[in-house]
Amino acid sequence: MKKEIKILLFIIITTMPLFAQQDHIAKFLKCGLPKLEDYKCFDYSTIEATNPIEWELSDDYNKKQIPKRFLAQMAFMRTASFMVIKDGKILHEEYWLNYTENSKMNSFSVAKSIVALLVGIAIKDGKIQSINQKVKDFIPYYSDGLDSNLTIIDLLSMSSGTNWTEEFANPMSDIAIAYYGSSLDSLMIKTHLEESPGNKWHYQCGNTVILAMILEKATGQKIYEYAQEKLWTPLGTTNDAYWGKDNPDGMTKAFCCFYATPRDFAKLGLLVLNNGKFNGQQIVPAEFIEAATQPANWLTYKGKPVDFYGLHFWLVNFHKKKIPYMSGVFGQYIFIFPKQNAVVIRFGEMLNELKIQPIHPDVPLYLKVADKFI
Repeated sequence: MKKEIKILLFIIITTMPLFAQQDHIAKFLKCGLPKLEDYKCFDYSTIEATNPIEWELSDDYNKKQIPKRFLAQMAFMRTASFMVIKDGKILHEEYWLNYTENSKMNSFSVAKSIVALLVGIAIKDGKIQSINQKVKDFIPYYSDGLDSNLTIIDLLSMSSGTNWTEEFANPMSDIAIAYYGSSLDSLMIKTHLEESPGNKWHYQCGNTVILAMILEKATGQKIYEYAQEKLWTPLGTTNDAYWGKDNPDGMTKAFCCFYATPRDFAKLGLLVLNNGKFNGQQIVPAEFIEAATQPANWLTYKGKPVDFYGLHFWLVNFHKKKIPYMSGVFGQYIFIFPKQNAVVIRFGEMLNELKIQPIHPDVPLYLKVADKFI
C-alpha cells in the first residue's frame, strides 16, 4: 500500500468519531478504498450493449510477450489488464489478479473523457451550440457574478475556477463526499466560481459533473441513456457497462465510475484514433476530437503554459510527438498512437502517487511496454 493511501486511511480512521454522522464516511467504512469492482458496493445504472461487434484478432495475436523486466514492474503496480490494438485488431492482451476479458473494471477518471465525447456528440446533434456556449444557458444557477462567465470549454479544459476541493487525503473534501456520498446535487449547489475562468489549469472533478448536468438539460436524457444511444450502441460493444450513481434514484457520478471490460474500453480508444469515426459512422465530429486532443496552451499551470492537457484528455510525449490518452487515478489508461495506428489499454489497482500531476510516474512504464509491440 502506497504512502498516500496509508495517510488517507489513517486520517479517516482517526477522525471517524468526529464524522460518524456523515453518510459518505459510513459508505467508506462499508466499501473501503476505491477499487476496480466498486460497482459491487455502489448503486449504478446499466448501459446495455445492444449491437455487439466482436473484435478481430491479429495474425500475430499474443505471439510476442511483455519483457520480464517490465512484467515485474507491472505486477508490482497490480496491473489487471494490458491490451494492444494494432491496425484495428487485437495484437496482445493479458489479464492478472483473477480478471478476464469479461471482467468489468472501474475506469475512474477515464469517465471524464467519455463525458467529453458525449459533449462532442451533443454539438453534432445540435443540442449544444459549441464548446464556447455559456453554462448559464443550461443551468440558471450559474447566471450571477463570476459564474455568468463560465463556458463549456472552461469545464472541459479544467479551468473553471470553482471552489471545488480535490483533496484525496481529506475525508471532508468535495471529491471524497462526491465519491462516497448519496447527495451529489446538494454538493453541486455549493459549487461556485471563486476566480475568473479560462486562465489557470486546476483539476476538479466537479467540472465533469457540471458537464453532465449540461448534457442532461440539453438532451432531455439521463447521461447514461445518451451514452447508450449515441456511444455504446454505435461502438458495437459486447458487454453491458455500468455507470455509478450516488443513490438508487440519484445523479450519475459522471466524473468517475464507468465500469466496462477492457475490450469495450478499447473501442473508445479506437474511436479517438479514427478521428471520431467507427465502423464507417462519424460518431463524434472530427473537429471536436482534434480540439480535445490538443494542449490547452492558453492556460497556465505553475506559471507555465499547459502542454499536458486538452479538453478532458491528457497528453504525453512519445517519440517526440504528443499523444492523447484517457487517465484514471489508479492507473487506468487508454493511450492513442495515431502514427502507429495503435491503441494501448492498461487497467490496474495502483499507481506511484495518489495526486494529480501533469504526468504520473507510472506512465513512462506503460509507454515503454507499448513501444515493444507497436
